[in-house]
Amino acid sequence: MLAALEYDIILHEKSLPDYDGVTSDGRRVQIKVTFKDSLYMGTVPDFFLGLKLFEDGTYEEIFNGPGAIIFERYKHLKGIGVKPGANMTISGLLELNKTVPPDKRIPKRQG
Repeated sequence: MLAALEYDIILHEKSLPDYDGVTSDGRRVQIKVTFKDSLYMGTVPDFFLGLKLFEDGTYEEIFNGPGAIIFERYKHLKGIGVKPGANMTISGLLELNKTVPPDKRIPKRQG
């Protein structure tokens, strides 16, 4: 729900296996949220939005961009690219997120 409020994402009414929503321009997005120090990814989505939630209700964007970027970086991990998936550290994804060009990100909502 947070991702749909903050980002240009329309959530699917029914849960789909590999995608949680779609952007206004048709990009399919998988959303992962955690309170911990890792996120997981199974199959490689078109776009991946990873968020870390904090007890005070704030959040941090961990990764926002094409799933292929994550796959390329973590293809050595057992389970990456297939279900059930592989865990990736928040710190590693934050570093990888710095490499994503602005035009390859899911934009935040205006206003």
